[in-house]
Amino acid sequence: MLRTSIPKLALEEVFDKKKEIAEALEEEVAEAMAPYGYEVMRVLVVDVEPEVGVRRAMGESRAAADRAVAERAA
Repeated sequence: MLRTSIPKLALEEVFDKKKEIAEALEEEVAEAMAPYGYEVMRVLVVDVEPEVGVRRAMGESRAAADRAVAERAA
């Protein structure tokens, strides 16, 4: 479920919804591990690290937005 739902979110949404993502992950892992006698107590999503290409694109997008703001202010 997470592999299909997270890519549909904007990256900012992924950061904003870390708690909800952790809860969904906890539910999935608990369900998968229960038949083996494991009980999942909690799942923490500590950090979200996009791949290098995504980080580069985010930086370029941020730089373009900063340039647009500077041009409007000039």
